[in-house]
Amino acid sequence: MIPSLNKRLVIVVLIVVGLCVPFVISLTYAAEPTLVDVLTTLGFTNVSETSVETFPAGFYEITLYAEFAEYHATNELSYYSVNTSIYNLLFSGPEGNQNYTSPPLNKTFSCNTTFGLSMYIGHEGHRYFTENSLNPDWENHSKVFLNLDAPDMYLIGFENVYGGGDRDYNDMVFSLQLVKHYLDVNTNPPGITIIPGEGWYNHGVNVSLTAPSTVSVSSNTRYRFNHWELDTVSQGTGVNPITVYMDTNHTAIAIFTLQYYLTVVSPYDTPGGGGWFDDGSTAYATLVTGMVDHGNGTRRVFTSWNGDSSGTNYVQSNPIVMDGPKTAVADWKTQYYLTLATDPSAITTPSLEGWYDAGALASISTDAVIDIVPGSSRYSFSSWTTTDMAEITDPNSSSTTVLMDQPKTVTANYIIQYLVTFDQSGVGGDYTNTVVTVDGSDYGVSDLPISFWWDEDSSHSFSFMSPLVVAPETKRYIWESTSGLSTLQTDSLTITMSGSVTGSYKIQYYLKITTSSGGSANPTSGWWDDGTPVSVTAIPDINYLFDHWELDTNNVGSTNPYTVTMTLAHTLHGDFDPIITGGLSISIKSPHLTWMIVNIIAIAAIFSTALWTKKIKGK
Repeated sequence: MIPSLNKRLVIVVLIVVGLCVPFVISLTYAAEPTLVDVLTTLGFTNVSETSVETFPAGFYEITLYAEFAEYHATNELSYYSVNTSIYNLLFSGPEGNQNYTSPPLNKTFSCNTTFGLSMYIGHEGHRYFTENSLNPDWENHSKVFLNLDAPDMYLIGFENVYGGGDRDYNDMVFSLQLVKHYLDVNTNPPGITIIPGEGWYNHGVNVSLTAPSTVSVSSNTRYRFNHWELDTVSQGTGVNPITVYMDTNHTAIAIFTLQYYLTVVSPYDTPGGGGWFDDGSTAYATLVTGMVDHGNGTRRVFTSWNGDSSGTNYVQSNPIVMDGPKTAVADWKTQYYLTLATDPSAITTPSLEGWYDAGALASISTDAVIDIVPGSSRYSFSSWTTTDMAEITDPNSSSTTVLMDQPKTVTANYIIQYLVTFDQSGVGGDYTNTVVTVDGSDYGVSDLPISFWWDEDSSHSFSFMSPLVVAPETKRYIWESTSGLSTLQTDSLTITMSGSVTGSYKIQYYLKITTSSGGSANPTSGWWDDGTPVSVTAIPDINYLFDHWELDTNNVGSTNPYTVTMTLAHTLHGDFDPIITGGLSISIKSPHLTWMIVNIIAIAAIFSTALWTKKIKGK
């Protein structure tokens, strides 16, 4: 029989062996990682296994990452055109390491047909293929993954043991990626147009780029194609299109020159010199004769160049620098007679009748206001009218100018106006927002009274605001009535005479009524007119008694109902107590209850420990 101590030693040894054996086994099998482990270690975690066995023609980069074969030095990785047995060596075993290749080895190659990959094992004389049907043992000796973070990249692992081996596919691990180059197509200035052709291209292709001859910005601004620059090298002025050979990334920029249009305007003669000009170049406006005789005693004579041009020589203007769209205007001279009139005709105004040069601005003026009854009604200037209103600089101003391009009769028009005044009554300075809205415009207490001169027979709307809240649940003003032209809070007026409109307001204060649990109050919270006595009744629930009132936090006794006189905003709170019918009522708050529970548990633990100790000693 094994002594008690030896039994314990045996148990400890068994436990240690049981814990260590799986660890030893794990180390044994972890000595050589699987293909997925290798890809994860290399950072390729977003991959998907595919059934791809051959690859399309193109220019590729191949990168050797690892070799975990026992005889890695005899490995040879090659590519071959499908249905051929010509193997083009890519990597030989000695180029890598018996583990991860650090740094990885990169090579490029080009194949113009569909191709596969093969791995030749020198020490056993077998060649294995990505095309599984070509493998000598009819086993699958390769796994192909697609790198989902780079869709043009395949991640491939080969198994080099005849008959399948350990199936870890890590004897040679590499990537295969189709090489593409990016063609960046821009313009200078940037963004003026989009030229097709930008994007990714396979290595070795030719890309044709054609720029538009002009790019319109507006009717008088455009860009003119000048030349292409490929990787900062000019391809020659006016050469368009160009061909880009994609042997690396390229940047092609179409260079444009900004142009502006010169417009030459003249109502007479034959204008010339207009057209498109490069930014910063010089242009000239021209005329042929500078004079036109109408044969009826009226003639036009060129006086000067205007607009964006200058000079007094009709043959050629002063130089115009084309730093923007320009308009050259030829001015001509004649004379016309100006006649002034009024409506109503009984109104007299200063006369400015006379002759004015054609094209000149004749200054005309009249009285802006003429009293009918001072402070009540008046004539007010409204507008100038003539056959062509566009020839008056400001037809609504009593002093303006009129363009004399023909004989003119200009009439000064007047309308009758009446004075209307708006005001308010009862609103104090403690309210600052809108009191009245007149024709959509708001006016506050500080704005009033406000007066308007309104045209005879015109219609206008107004409204007095209500309520006017000074502070929420504190004080407000309530509209009561309107005196003057209307008795409504909102109305419209048709002006036939002078008058005044006044909105009257009263003050209201807010009584906020609250209660404790166990009862309610009647009435509830609300607004009351200034000075109103408000009787509030406390209503206890079943098993509760009303105790007292608190007015603005001050105990005001238990009178029920209680009356509050509303000369200010108040808060009235009713307090209720429960009725205790017998026995002992103890209120234990949650912190006390928590400590009681903790004490009970502690006492119970001590008592249990004592009993357990006693029981053991008894044995």
